[in-house]
Amino acid sequence: SLSISSQLINEWDGFETTPDEIKSSIYDVHGWGYYLNNQYDKAEEYLTKSIETNSFSASAFYHLAVVMEKTENYKTAIDYYTKAIDYAFDEEISNKANQGYQNLTK
Repeated sequence: SLSISSQLINEWDGFETTPDEIKSSIYDVHGWGYYLNNQYDKAEEYLTKSIETNSFSASAFYHLAVVMEKTENYKTAIDYYTKAIDYAFDEEISNKANQGYQNLTK
């Protein structure tokens, strides 16, 4: 997924005019790919770009919460899990974010 999202971000001429929701999703996928490759700083960078592009992206908030939890930034992770829960209309994201929140607030 990193190579595909990198190509979209770096080479696609139309990226600047792409609707924000699509850009946000591409940044989200790209950031999650970095997380899966244990590159947490880059993951945080792209997931933050996702949220800056679409401040209601439950998926990006959830993924960023996971990164924050992994890097032991627990207070920030709780904040992001809360936002993911607040913005989620997808039951899967809502459930995962709720589980992450519960794990950190026991």
